[in-house]
Amino acid sequence: MIRASKDLKEFKAMSDVIIANRFETILEDVKEKVYTRDIFNSDS
Repeated sequence: MIRASKDLKEFKAMSDVIIANRFETILEDVKEKVYTRDIFNSDS
């Protein structure tokens, strides 16, 4: 079952993988879960 959440803290806790278009500082605490094409953090 897929579950959606509007609470970012809850989303981070329940996610095994987070796919992001670009890396943002708000994802710093879960950076080991983040996959992005922005490997050099240059797409700000």
